Amino acid sequence: MHSWLELENTLKWLQARDRGFAWVTIDSVTAAQEMLTAHITGEGFKANPSKRKDEDTMQLQDYLKRDTSTKKMINAFNDLPINVLWLAREIQEENSEGELVVRPAILGKMGTNDKAAMSRWLCGSVHAYGHLVVRTDKETKTEFRRLKFNRPVGKDRYGVLGPYIDNPTLLEIERRILLPVPAPSPRRRRTPTKESE
Repeated sequence: MHSWLELENTLKWLQARDRGFAWVTIDSVTAAQEMLTAHITGEGFKANPSKRKDEDTMQLQDYLKRDTSTKKMINAFNDLPINVLWLAREIQEENSEGELVVRPAILGKMGTNDKAAMSRWLCGSVHAYGHLVVRTDKETKTEFRRLKFNRPVGKDRYGVLGPYIDNPTLLEIERRILLPVPAPSPRRRRTPTKESE
């Protein structure tokens, strides 16, 4: 997708009828919101160029439209009869306890003074969210990926994803959700006994 209108048309195409998809991936909600912002400012400039500095600068009235349209888009995709995987750039902050909190990089105060309100709302609107950490072994140059679901960087309403998944795939995540066997905690390792061997 290269524009907000393309994203809207894709949503309408998915809403029109069952397309046989199990998943749709939005890569990324951050980019989608940036496309929305460009759409809002561009349309505002076309409608009234004498009242605007340029077609890239947000004006006061644009913020509420951005927030409302972002929520509407997220809700519409979440209401589809298929699974939605939202990808996002990240923002890292420390909470009041000094823990690192990673959240999706989407903007919006949603009528409050909290600059992270929209990001928190998105996290509350999905069943699971996590933080992907990618590391490369310096000696072997092998890439290692870990998707963390444990708080304060994630959540799992399904109760089956565990604190993390190493080298995750969409198929592995779906398998864990559809075959609800609680994921083992990496902190509790069972030592084999003579009876279980």
